[in-house]
Amino acid sequence: MTVEALRAAPAEQLSSTVGHMPTSHVEAPMGEPSATTAPTPTAPPLDPWRERYARRLRITDFLVLVWVVFGTQLVWFGLGNAQVSIREDSRLSEFSYWASSGVLIVIWMLALALADSRSERVIGVGASEYARIVRASFGVFGAIAILAFLLRIDVARGYLLISLPLGIFMLLLTRWLWRQWLVAQRQMGRYTAKVLLVGSRQSVAQTARELRRAPSAGYRVVGACVPSGKIADTIESTGIPIMGSVDRVERALAITGADTVAVTSTDDLPANKVKQISWSIEAGRQHLVLAPSITDVAGPRVHTRPVAGLPLIHVETPRFSSGQQFTKRAVDLLLSGVGE
Repeated sequence: MTVEALRAAPAEQLSSTVGHMPTSHVEAPMGEPSATTAPTPTAPPLDPWRERYARRLRITDFLVLVWVVFGTQLVWFGLGNAQVSIREDSRLSEFSYWASSGVLIVIWMLALALADSRSERVIGVGASEYARIVRASFGVFGAIAILAFLLRIDVARGYLLISLPLGIFMLLLTRWLWRQWLVAQRQMGRYTAKVLLVGSRQSVAQTARELRRAPSAGYRVVGACVPSGKIADTIESTGIPIMGSVDRVERALAITGADTVAVTSTDDLPANKVKQISWSIEAGRQHLVLAPSITDVAGPRVHTRPVAGLPLIHVETPRFSSGQQFTKRAVDLLLSGVGE
């Protein structure tokens, strides 16, 4: 059809003619989302395993404390209604040990919560979880001892001396049993944090290999963002898919459903990129981790100290503390005396 015919043709005929003409579509370049057609990726729902696990710990802690505190009361006082006398205030001259035991359980549970003994940052690995339980328990009984002295309350010392060590022991035992269960689940790929690695290809590969060596730590790598950003490629010797460049972290999080961003190196990242990532993640549900390339260093030798707004990581030289030196010297003298 000529140009003059097209101009003279009615609208209906023109639309019919155009409908039979061949058309061509310009596809968006691979890796570059189209501004008009590319759908916004929706993140898969995050598995609330942390809340679920913390709830189980809370229930177990409560049952343990009920068994320990009330069991100690029954053993120490029998089934009688033992009374606590307060010397100074006659209005509070008598109240039941059952009530005081209930208050002790509530305070103990509150102390464990305030100490963050069920925090996702300490559960499953390391000794911090156990240390927080011990500190919180000693804090509770220390406060009770101080109040009893100041208010002149006659509290049975044997009742407290049994409840404290037995309660700590049972709490540590149940937490250890839960940790063994958690490690078994993580060996099967459950109850783990989905990690998106961000950094150079070399640092990403090294961090991925280290995390795979320790599945009990609970970190499962689901993708990586590297400076080259070649989509559909993988990290060498790991098989980890590359989700894009370091500027596509937010989109990679939405696609993979990762709940943890681990920055393995900052040399190849744009200025202030780490700060931008920290602003873009969802508070309370997604986490930012800095993974410096420091491996095979004992944990007690690594310390983080903020200096002038910089989180400096200090790696201490191996050395004995005063207590370790004393113990070593005593053992040397003992063994030398036995040898003679």
